[in-house]
Amino acid sequence: MKKALTFIIAAAMALSLVACSGGEKETEAPAETAAETAAEGEAAEAETSDEPLTVGFVLNSFDSTMSTMKTLFETACEDHGYEYVTLNSNSDVSTEMSNMESMVTQGVDVVVIMGCDGEGSAAAVSYAANAGIPVIICGRSIAAEESDYYLYLAGDHEEAGRAQGEYINNYLAENPDAVLNVCVIRGTSGNAAVESRYQGFYDSALTGEYADRINVLVDLYGEYDATKANSIASDALIANPDINCFVTMSDDMAGGIVSAISAAGKDPQDYMILSIDLSNVGQGLLEDGTLTGTVMMNMKSMADQAIGFVESAVAGEAPESKNMTVEGYYQMALPDTYKQMLEDAGMAE
Repeated sequence: MKKALTFIIAAAMALSLVACSGGEKETEAPAETAAETAAEGEAAEAETSDEPLTVGFVLNSFDSTMSTMKTLFETACEDHGYEYVTLNSNSDVSTEMSNMESMVTQGVDVVVIMGCDGEGSAAAVSYAANAGIPVIICGRSIAAEESDYYLYLAGDHEEAGRAQGEYINNYLAENPDAVLNVCVIRGTSGNAAVESRYQGFYDSALTGEYADRINVLVDLYGEYDATKANSIASDALIANPDINCFVTMSDDMAGGIVSAISAAGKDPQDYMILSIDLSNVGQGLLEDGTLTGTVMMNMKSMADQAIGFVESAVAGEAPESKNMTVEGYYQMALPDTYKQMLEDAGMAE
């Protein structure tokens, strides 16, 4: 825009000089040139206004799942011809706020945030909104004012827990003498998505047809941390040697569980271990047979949909709904199905 403005001003000055330099014959030709110059100026302005939009990504971490999400977000931007800036909040709301301040300072056109905390991340969303930058919240809900964000886009989190519960129900139906003694390791405490995932598991399995053969012996929060999950699993195995099933909410935590079982001198393949993500970590665990199953998140679908709203967000066009669901986002992946599922979702490497 600045370049176009400079061009137009320079052209106007040139015309002024020509107009002052002679008679009628000399002014006729510049008049025609003035029209051409105006058209050229408009074209230059249009060309300048076509500068690519910039999307800022504020991600809660760069763990295995978020690293995949980061790549998919950035690839979606490249497909649309957008530029992007990606910052890691390291699971800390203070860092998240600093990242959002950086996005405002850099003048990004839209911010996509996957928040650190349901309550604590609201301040970062509000900060961007006050700066006039539309915010798209992805994955985990944030308790921000509806006026502060453009769109909340996520899967049905209860669907993830239901997928785990349905796997257990099918197993118990096929094995009528089996009893599962379960250690549940949830994600971050106080997070609405985490509680929704557990609710789905609770409704489908713990109050379902085979609930009398499911005993939850341990139920703790692992904060999506492999080390913490490892500690919980280690203690659970000592205190409850009859545990034979682990249900957790991330592949990183599943990795911690597998390590704890191995460290206890036991074979992880003797346990049912169910997770969520189908990250690179989860794929490795499925491949070596130490993970029973993990719920795939169709992250590419989320990334594509989120970036698909960037232009309308910049234009101020209201979405049909402030809260939108990525249909079929969660699906159970098993050792013999996960590769085809990734391929079908466009996420195979």
